[in-house]
Amino acid sequence: MCLVLAGLVFSAPGSGQVIAQGGQLQVLIYDGGGEVEMLPLGGGIPATTCTIAGGADCEVIGIAGEEIQLTALPQSGWGFIEWWIDGVPSTVSPLVEALPFGGTTFVDAYFGPILSLTVNGSGQGTVSSDDMAINCSAGQSCQHTYSPSYTSPILLTAVAGPDSEFVGWNQPGGGNACAD
Repeated sequence: MCLVLAGLVFSAPGSGQVIAQGGQLQVLIYDGGGEVEMLPLGGGIPATTCTIAGGADCEVIGIAGEEIQLTALPQSGWGFIEWWIDGVPSTVSPLVEALPFGGTTFVDAYFGPILSLTVNGSGQGTVSSDDMAINCSAGQSCQHTYSPSYTSPILLTAVAGPDSEFVGWNQPGGGNACAD
């Protein structure tokens, strides 16, 4: 058996015939906000949890074709945005990826902060955001996960319905969340 940088290659003694070839899966968590659990579905490799963000890699090396289940685990107040698998986006979670033959699959995990709001009161109306990510009617709770790279202020607009009046903004624990 010899170790190859991109994975493992198993060959029969003295035959030169390749019986199975190994692959590698690397996970990178960007901007914090969560963890990634890597669970090999074949059971031959122990499960791993990637917990460090901002450039720390986690990897699994095993036999090519073995499937690894990747589960995004957001921290409180954060949401899962998407995976990038070798430069291709996907929002499927859990994600199942097979270890490649003799190479490396690169998976990036993106998490972002969640903006949550609830429209309370006995009247009718809506609250919407200027980026159109939030559109919440009276009696509803709404949320949107933003990319940490989103730097524009988010403007929320309240519009009272017929025979209703907008009273004001409040935040958990009391107080005015938005100064006039």
